[in-house]
Amino acid sequence: DDVQRLYYGYLNHVVPMSRGGEPLDGSEATKLREFLDRIGLADEEAARVHIAYGKTAYRQRMEIGGGARQTAEQAEERDSALRTFQKIVYLSDSIFGAAKAAYLVPWKRELGLTSSQVEVAKRDTAVSSLRTLLDAALAPVPLPADAPETTPEGKEWDLGMEVPGTAAAWSAVRQQQVASRVPEDVARDLFAEYMNKGLVARAKLAE
Repeated sequence: DDVQRLYYGYLNHVVPMSRGGEPLDGSEATKLREFLDRIGLADEEAARVHIAYGKTAYRQRMEIGGGARQTAEQAEERDSALRTFQKIVYLSDSIFGAAKAAYLVPWKRELGLTSSQVEVAKRDTAVSSLRTLLDAALAPVPLPADAPETTPEGKEWDLGMEVPGTAAAWSAVRQQQVASRVPEDVARDLFAEYMNKGLVARAKLAE
């Protein structure tokens, strides 16, 4: 089907196998959903494309093999193929909805995976995406060279100050965590890790 081939090409553009190791930036599901609506491809047909693309990535990983004799390049290619497959599993839930994806994209039947393997694929991708958002939330915001010694309220810059823009960024991270169903205990550990980084960032800002 020409429309399915068109979507396969776009899927490869948005989630390229050649860059499987790179985390999702959070825009992929929206881009794919909008493209599907634009070309008028039904979810049932789009799901078959996801299965085909996911199988290609999964089999590529198996063909590369593993073990002590593999080169660093092979190890990187194998990891990239695995990450690509995990992204497709995760994005299938995001695009079709978890309940619908469960029967439209039956990874356990198609590839003989266990329920835990499918859940790990979703969780790992969600956590990786969340880390990307957290990195952005804590991106350094240096004070300009001509900044006054005190804040507009007359207070000195100190560790208690929020880095500009952080509050909105953290809110976006929290929304993404809920939307991607990252477990609360996993998210809590991640947030604690990045909060500590945030204290360090603010300390440097106040120096």
